[in-house]
Amino acid sequence: MRVPSGLIEGERTYGSAGLLGRIQTAQAASLLTTITPAVATATARPRAFHATFNKLMVSVLVLASVGTLASGTLASFNAQTVNPNNTFQDGTVLMSNVAGSVISGSNCATATNNGTCATLFGAGNAGNLKPSTTDISNTATITYLGSLTTADFRLWAANYTAKTASSTAQCTAPSSGAGNPGTAMDLMVTVGAASPKLLYPAQNTTTSAAIANGATVTTISVNATTAAIANGSEIILYNAGTNQQFTTSAAVALGATSIPVVSQTASAAFGIGTQVAPQGTLDGFASSYTSAANGLQLKGGVNGAGSLGVWAANDSSVFNINVHLDQAANNTFQGCQSQSDLVWYASS
Repeated sequence: MRVPSGLIEGERTYGSAGLLGRIQTAQAASLLTTITPAVATATARPRAFHATFNKLMVSVLVLASVGTLASGTLASFNAQTVNPNNTFQDGTVLMSNVAGSVISGSNCATATNNGTCATLFGAGNAGNLKPSTTDISNTATITYLGSLTTADFRLWAANYTAKTASSTAQCTAPSSGAGNPGTAMDLMVTVGAASPKLLYPAQNTTTSAAIANGATVTTISVNATTAAIANGSEIILYNAGTNQQFTTSAAVALGATSIPVVSQTASAAFGIGTQVAPQGTLDGFASSYTSAANGLQLKGGVNGAGSLGVWAANDSSVFNINVHLDQAANNTFQGCQSQSDLVWYASS
């Protein structure tokens, strides 16, 4: 049979069924023609967004990569200085203490901040005192060896006992108060080897008229006194290591310009400006100077030529300690013994 012209091969094969398929295909094409633009538009938008997003991400990654390369490869200017090997060391407050004569113990000949040094007085030089005006003496040479300049330097008495248990039965003086053995132990402290200056007792006034050697002295002319002096008090004239003891014959008021004394011959010449001071005693010193807080202040420099309390490294002074049993001491003081430590104290 001959196939009609115009039919496709399927139509040739299937006849009417092929025609029907052609009609259906045409209808489907018509529908696709109507629907496709809307579907295409809806599909195109996400693709465009993703494309734009991808381009932006690529740009960011490129910029980040460029920034990383820039920070890692670009050079910079810089400078650096160093203070090396810094150390921090504390200062020291040290001294040596050397006795002129060692009675017992041993000298603190090397620097120490807590030394028990030689004894200055004992059986070897002051074991059998008697009423007198003659001094028994010893020296303590104090040398400051610390690295810190001191703000204070003092001498004071510790462990003072006016009447010790070693006193004999003949000692009938009271253990304390007026008339105790320490009140009869005259004490003087000076500084310097050649022309020592008086440190204790403290000066009251100075002479306003010279006294010749060998002169009979009944009145001492002085500049105004700085404290009243009782009748019968003992005073000393002191000038560059030379001293003499006198006894007042009447009370002396504050501001007085003359001191009446029991008649006595001058044992040396005393010029104008000679120091006049009350007689010092061991009891008076130990009662007045009891601790580092109220000790006798000492000048620095060489032999006290510097400032009060200020001692620098290698400052050194020779301190002269002079004692005697007072010439007016009576039998109540026989066999009595007094004892005290001397403490040299420095602080920065």
